[in-house]
This record gives sequence, C-alpha cells and structure tokens, in this order.
Amino acid sequence: MPARVTNSRTPPTPPDLRLPDTVRPVTNLVDLTVDPSSEDVTGTITTTLDVTRPTDVIWLNGDEITITKALVVVGQQQVPVQVLYPKKGYIGLWLDRELPVGRVGLSLAYTAKDHVDDCDGIYRT
Repeated sequence: MPARVTNSRTPPTPPDLRLPDTVRPVTNLVDLTVDPSSEDVTGTITTTLDVTRPTDVIWLNGDEITITKALVVVGQQQVPVQVLYPKKGYIGLWLDRELPVGRVGLSLAYTAKDHVDDCDGIYRT
C-alpha cells in the first residue's frame, strides 16, 4: 500500500473539471497484465514528470482503479505519498512536501476493472 503521510494538513480539494497544469507527463513506461480468467487487470506505470509550479499534490483522472504502490522520486530522494480518492474520476497523490520545479519520477502499481463489452476504460469483447 502507498505510504501514509502523517501530518495535520487539510487534504487538497480535487479539481472541478480539468486537471491543473502544475505537473505534466514527459515520458511513460507502461506494463499491463490482463488475465482472461479475472475481472481485474494489474499494471505499473513509470513516468517522468515536469513540475511547472511547486505543488504538494499530483492529480490524475481515473475510475475503478486502485493504486497499490506509489513512489515519487526527486533527485535521489523518495517522497512519501498518500493516495486520495476524493470523488469519482479523480485520484490525488498527496505528498508530505512540495515538489520543486523541474523533473521528478513517479512510479505507480495498480489494479483496475476489466470491462466486458461496455467500451469504458480497459475492456474486451
């Protein structure tokens, strides 16, 4: 499970519609495992992010996905992450400190629902 961020801060409010432009992906390496006998898929994504303004939260779009491990790396230092699911369609990666402007690494391991014949998210026919 993702690390628990222990602090007394108020959790961030998710965006209303569009994700903020404080963090942008530069490169992605995705590994996805689909098991035909299961309704779930598992995977990992390793991303290089460009932080355009200091921020302590990374917002993602996502439904029916559970992040089982989250790791943010600034230089050689790991930054603890707490995963938030504040409302449908949004996932927050809340950090225990602000990310500086520049490149950072993000690694996620996750499970997600595999849909049959509904064309939503990962699906099969």
